[in-house]
Amino acid sequence: MTRLEAVWAWRQPAPYEFERLDVPEPSAPGPGEVLLRFRLGGICGSDLPSFAGVCNAMHPQFGMVGAPLHELVADVVGSTVDRLRPGDRVVGTVIPAGLREVLAAPADQLHALSPTLSDREAIVVQPLATVLCALSRMRPAAGLRAAVIGLGPIGMLFCAALKAQGAHVTGVDRVDRSAHAELFGIDELV
Repeated sequence: MTRLEAVWAWRQPAPYEFERLDVPEPSAPGPGEVLLRFRLGGICGSDLPSFAGVCNAMHPQFGMVGAPLHELVADVVGSTVDRLRPGDRVVGTVIPAGLREVLAAPADQLHALSPTLSDREAIVVQPLATVLCALSRMRPAAGLRAAVIGLGPIGMLFCAALKAQGAHVTGVDRVDRSAHAELFGIDELV
């Protein structure tokens, strides 16, 4: 990796505002970590309260360099683990703060990506994994009737996953999602 004196990072100094900073480049990953170069970030619903200035107990890093973004696609540029090597493209979570050009992150929160997925497609892998993990605990069966309340990105992924498992899906939201209902497997829309 070419050494830089400083790399970019962003932080949120006030609600609805971001500022760019120059920060020292991390020198090397620690044990069990990888050094990443940012490619693309995904905004999680848990990031939105902090962005609006609301205290968020799940992510209390308001004002921290790199916050409030924690889902990303990145390139591995340094590694202390065998599973992820420099040159790998990964997806995962980097809590607390991933809005940085170069950052160290725990390797156990990252997964190598297939070259067949674009960055835009890959950024959905982490939220989809969250949905599939939750559904594996429910063990939905074919013929099940399910209601998904809240049809934001995670809710829509729940609808699609439930439909793929044979459920009759009712989607409930205060926003009209009829333009996307069929694509995400919603049988009834409220």
